[in-house]
Amino acid sequence: MTDQQFGTTITTPLAKILVDLFIPRRPTRCLTCVPARQPPVPAAMRRASGAGAARGVSLVLLLDTLYWCSLAPRAKPDLAADREALLAFRDAVVPRLPWDASAASPCGWIGVGLPGVKLVGTVPPGTIGNLTALWTLSLRHNALSGGIPADIGNCAELRYLYLEGNRFDGEIPEGLFELRLLQRLDLSNNQISGGVSPEFNNLRRLVALYLQNNRLNGTLPADLDLPKLLALNLSNNGLVAIT
Repeated sequence: MTDQQFGTTITTPLAKILVDLFIPRRPTRCLTCVPARQPPVPAAMRRASGAGAARGVSLVLLLDTLYWCSLAPRAKPDLAADREALLAFRDAVVPRLPWDASAASPCGWIGVGLPGVKLVGTVPPGTIGNLTALWTLSLRHNALSGGIPADIGNCAELRYLYLEGNRFDGEIPEGLFELRLLQRLDLSNNQISGGVSPEFNNLRRLVALYLQNNRLNGTLPADLDLPKLLALNLSNNGLVAIT
C-alpha cells in the first residue's frame, strides 16, 4: 500500500492496517464501547455522550465506580480512593463539576455527563491515575491543557481513551504504553510533540489510533507492529514516513 502524501510504501505487517490518513473521522461515541460487564448505562449518560461528541464534553469517569457499587459490600474495593480522586479532578478544572463532596461514597454520582460544558485547566497527578479500575475515559472537546498525566499508566484496566480536541502538550507519557488492554486511543487535535515511540508496540490490542493534528515529528518506527490495528491517522504532523 502506498502513501500518496509521503510517497511511502507500507509493508507487512502494516499492510493489514487501514490507514485513513486523509479522511476526517467523527469522534466515536465512547459509551457504545463500554464492555458488557459494566452496569447498564443510564439514559442521561447516553444523551450526554451523543451531545458531547457533537458540541460539548462527555465525562465517563465513574464507570468503574458504578460497577463496584453494584457488587456485594465484601467485593467492593476502597471507594473512598475513587471519591478523593474524582474530587481532586473536580477542583482542578472549571466550570465546577456538580459532584456532592459531602457524600460519603461516589456511588450516588450516577452518569457524569456534561454536554456543552468547556472544561479548562490541567489534569493533576493523583486524580485520573488513581482510578485504577477505569475502563473508559472521555475528556474530548474541552480546553484542558498541560501534559497528559504521567500516572495514566496506573489505569491498567483502561480500554478506551478519548482526549481529542483539547490543548494537551508535551510528549506522550511513557505510562500510556503500560495500558496493555487499550483498544482505542484518540489524542488528535492537541499540541502533543515528540515522536511516535516504538513503545506503541506494547499496545497489542489497539484497534484504532488517532494522532492527527498535533506537533509530532521524527521518523515513524519501521518495526511498528500492531496486529489488531484497523484505523490509523497520523496526518497534519511533522512526521517522516516509513521508507
